[in-house]
Amino acid sequence: MYKKIVIILLCLFFVVGCKEKKEIKSEVDNTLNVEEKKLNENHDEEESSEDVISEEDMITQSGKLTIEIDDQPFIITLEDNTSVKDLIKLLPIHFILNYYDENKMTGYMPSEITSNDKIYGIINKGDLMISDGDKISLFLNDYVSTSSYTKIGHIENFNYTSKTRNADDFMRMEDVMVRIIPYF
Repeated sequence: MYKKIVIILLCLFFVVGCKEKKEIKSEVDNTLNVEEKKLNENHDEEESSEDVISEEDMITQSGKLTIEIDDQPFIITLEDNTSVKDLIKLLPIHFILNYYDENKMTGYMPSEITSNDKIYGIINKGDLMISDGDKISLFLNDYVSTSSYTKIGHIENFNYTSKTRNADDFMRMEDVMVRIIPYF
């Protein structure tokens, strides 16, 4: 009888031990699965945050903006300077340009930006320049200048004709609405 009790106790002990071992293994597996899911979620979040590029960075990478002059769109190839970086932060920008003379239109930025004015000497048709941080000029023709500017960019193949332009009388030309927006 003593042998039977010992055998029954050993069997019972064996069965209980196996059951606890399975439960422990199951708990370990569940914990590992939960931790693996967390790692995957964190990895996915890191990837998605790395994929997100700010609009400013996209503009800087493209090196281009769109300028609409009297609703006529043109593409500006940007310079790499602090003035451009400041300008990008202000987008979209709306302002008015006035005909200064047959060579350029001038106006004022809605906010002052950093400028590093210098004398360029020859300014090309299609150059967009600022001076004194808030005065903006768009050159309609190649021009020799002794004034100081900071170059924002250049419009390739610039061929703007005002809807209201009277080439014989620059004093009677109307203001031009301008908008600078991202180029995508």
